[in-house]
Amino acid sequence: MTANGLSLRPARHPFVLVIVGLCGIAVVAGFGFTVTHWVQWTTWETGALSAIADSRVPAGIVLAAFIAWLFAPAVATVLTLFLAIVIGVLSRSMTRAIVFAVVVAVCWSGSEMMKLLVQRPRPAVSVPVVGASTSFSFPSGHTAFACAIVIALLLTVRDWRFRWTAGLLGGALVLLVAWSRMYLGVHFPTDVAASVLLTASVAAVVIPLILNVALPVLGVTPRTAAERPSAEDAIHGGGE
Repeated sequence: MTANGLSLRPARHPFVLVIVGLCGIAVVAGFGFTVTHWVQWTTWETGALSAIADSRVPAGIVLAAFIAWLFAPAVATVLTLFLAIVIGVLSRSMTRAIVFAVVVAVCWSGSEMMKLLVQRPRPAVSVPVVGASTSFSFPSGHTAFACAIVIALLLTVRDWRFRWTAGLLGGALVLLVAWSRMYLGVHFPTDVAASVLLTASVAAVVIPLILNVALPVLGVTPRTAAERPSAEDAIHGGGE
């Protein structure tokens, strides 16, 4: 049984999605400038991170450090390419693989651009073994990467049952990555929260551009050869 909902069909209300996404990006940027220059707010958040730092245990540091490594740009890029290949092979669709990789790349790039725009300094309670980061703090790139992967999976997978599983596990993954960034003291709570909203907002802009503009211009539709139903789909009367 395959899905007929999101899939790679054109978005029903692309202009609404784009406008909502742009508004979300603007809200994140405005919030970022506010918390960056609001000294008292930074003091509150630093106090929260200090409380977390006081409760650190070796096992927690190891787990958080592993997550930091897994979602660092270089490793996360390899992970994204691997998942794109898996999606392409399982769905027999190069289109889905490419869309997955593009959505992840653009959504993550949005967080890096926001860092350069807002330029919020890192917290001063990081764990020495992690190493000092020279990048800015707002928003969290690691959390954005996790969100981008989850959103791209929900967009490109064909089976609704897998989407439910991916959504639940993906939500847990995002929370775990967000926790790890605060546990190591390399991001403020508002950094990780903003990365979730920013990634969703960027996705709301880029997905309609892909589905409603790029794919039709390239002549790719859900019923082209690249999106032809598999043998299992035919047996179950599925397909797109």
